[in-house]
Amino acid sequence: MRSRWTCCGASSAHQTDRELAASLASANLVKAGRMGMDMVVNCAACYNRSKVANYEMVHSEDMRRAVAESLGEPYDGSVPVRHFVEILLKDVGVAALRKKITSPLTGLKAAAYYGCYLVRPPEATNFDDPENPTILERLIEVTGAENVEWSGKVECCGGMQNLTRTEITVRRSAAVIDMARAAGAECIVVACPMCQISPRCEAGRHGEAPRAGNTICSSVYPYTASRSRARHVTPGTRVRQAHGGSRQPC
Repeated sequence: MRSRWTCCGASSAHQTDRELAASLASANLVKAGRMGMDMVVNCAACYNRSKVANYEMVHSEDMRRAVAESLGEPYDGSVPVRHFVEILLKDVGVAALRKKITSPLTGLKAAAYYGCYLVRPPEATNFDDPENPTILERLIEVTGAENVEWSGKVECCGGMQNLTRTEITVRRSAAVIDMARAAGAECIVVACPMCQISPRCEAGRHGEAPRAGNTICSSVYPYTASRSRARHVTPGTRVRQAHGGSRQPC
């Protein structure tokens, strides 16, 4: 399976050719179907493109026909696509995860950041409430950290424009960081690699990360890192030591 893996087309294909985008994502889904397995992904863009491909296969006969022609075989959109966060919450469960926590991140104020790919379009992803998702907050609570209420949890970071329209990424990522900081967050916890990269790149581009008062810029963690920290950091250890800094308020 690994040697025959196909790029899902994010982020370029769906901006230029819908049939190509659906075909690239469906190619992987067909392979997973042959194995009799669900597809589990940890990238929000891969999750989104795979879920959208499934949606289009079910709802568009023309797209289904075009994809079958591209792949040389039919695909009906029936292979389940699941995000790793969904696996943790729905399959493993909060109770089981909580038992693994040995050093809770008590007192750490975290902003759960979903970005746009996990929750939109809601008719295709069906991930959570598209305007006010809470699945990531429920997992953050497991680590002992404190969720902060903020208005930017489903805002776009501009990550998909990073190479072609860098100014958009800079502007959008800065807005996300500013909103999290204004809400009192000490870190941003993400479930999307692009949403982790873009704010860090924005901070590094302007040299903001080392400055006092801007430490949140370099404190953008995937959920798995936060959970690992809660499991393995000894009591009293500063949360950001492994990331080259001490934990400081914004």
